[in-house]
Amino acid sequence: MFPSNPRSWALPGEQPSDDAGIRRYLNRIGFGPVFFHAPYLVNLASTDPEIQEKSVSVMKFALERAARCGAEGVVVHAGSHRGMDRTDGLEQVARHTRALLAESRVFKVIFELTAGGGTPIASLPDHACELAAAIGRTGRVRFCIDTQHLFAAGYPWHSRGGISRLIAEIEGTIGLERIACIHVNDSLAGFASRHDRHQVIGRGEIGLAPFRRLLRSKELRGIPLILETPGELEEHSDEVALLRSLARAN
Repeated sequence: MFPSNPRSWALPGEQPSDDAGIRRYLNRIGFGPVFFHAPYLVNLASTDPEIQEKSVSVMKFALERAARCGAEGVVVHAGSHRGMDRTDGLEQVARHTRALLAESRVFKVIFELTAGGGTPIASLPDHACELAAAIGRTGRVRFCIDTQHLFAAGYPWHSRGGISRLIAEIEGTIGLERIACIHVNDSLAGFASRHDRHQVIGRGEIGLAPFRRLLRSKELRGIPLILETPGELEEHSDEVALLRSLARAN
């Protein structure tokens, strides 16, 4: 869920009673885990002081609202270090993250690896390790893998043996326990294109076979999967049914 307009800096007025109602409803229907996604404008690595300030403010609001609603944490794009050295960008993101986490003991920040366009802070698994090291030891920083982003960033998870390689690399760096969720999307853009362009499962450049291997991986079982493809609710229902069929062993 988005805590505020995903394409705007504007924040809604705080309504704790509504958030408590959301928490009660989710508990009653047994739905979850639930994740919030920060607005797309947030960039903790920005060199623009105004964007930095707005990004921190929006993240603080998102984290507080996530805690009130009972969400697992807030997914946020790792950002882009335009105009500065990547090492400095990593430290800036780390500094802002540490400050946000210091506001509360319940906040969880979940960095989503991006598609590699521009000057990314983190688009590949080894980048996640570097970001985690910059932030320092904490159990409240997690990561989100997006199948389309990885594909567009040039990581061949879709190839035969690609899932095993991905799992081994994660286990050898940040650890699978730090993967909070996986966004499951096909790609409208080609491999290593660095373009963030999602497509309906099975209709894009990735195809069905890689998703079958992903969904049948024992090591990834139990990690929440989130569909982020274009289309209406009925189409998403069909995609969920398709993914469930792919997950079933022959």
